[in-house]
Amino acid sequence: MSTRIEEVKKQLSSQSEQERLAALSETLNYGQQGLELLIEQSIKDQSERVKQFAYRIFRGDNSYFNTPENLTTSPTDIITALAISPDNSLLVGGSWKRIWVWNLQSGAIIRTIEGHSHWVLSVAISPDGNTLVTGSADKTIKVYNLKTGQVICTLNGHSSWITAVDIAADGKTIVSGSTDKTLKIWELNTGKLSKTIKNEKELSCVLSLCMSHDGKVIACGSTNNKINLWNLDSGQLIRSIEGHS
Repeated sequence: MSTRIEEVKKQLSSQSEQERLAALSETLNYGQQGLELLIEQSIKDQSERVKQFAYRIFRGDNSYFNTPENLTTSPTDIITALAISPDNSLLVGGSWKRIWVWNLQSGAIIRTIEGHSHWVLSVAISPDGNTLVTGSADKTIKVYNLKTGQVICTLNGHSSWITAVDIAADGKTIVSGSTDKTLKIWELNTGKLSKTIKNEKELSCVLSLCMSHDGKVIACGSTNNKINLWNLDSGQLIRSIEGHS
């Protein structure tokens, strides 16, 4: 396997965009090592099409590559994340570089928001409905005024895709999860990073997370086939739940 993955790495460094695209579809044949290779390529590649296709492959949609004409277009039509405002008036969705805000009752587009330079992979709305938090494959978290669409601040700290974000029920804390195998805890009002949770044995590439309503527990799912429960205050592992294969 080591010889073949070295060939894939060589293809990913090719000057040919088509060859790099073809190599992307091979990466997930090599488990965690291949996943990390796919994500790394999606971040560093200069081609927007390679970045766009990397996410589709990550989601398991290799069928897109079976139709040659698809390789001449850009797959920007995917809605990657959704959130509904607490008052049920707004629906927010993430996509390629863009955030969509719809009227939930009528389906009308209220506005689109741009700011990220890669896929928007996660979105969360504060309990008061005033603030939107987004996580992106561009390694940044952005905090927006949901009513105006204006950026309040950008949070930097993760070194890979930010696949999940959540806001505590008291509206004071953001938790983010990333394929850099960490969870980060931020102060919503200041944007200050207050804690990083990293555990090489128990925490792999984070794909999903949520917080308990009392704000004491973070649950996250990752590529190690486990659900881990973490104490938000201490950052300590409470327990792991296994069963997925």
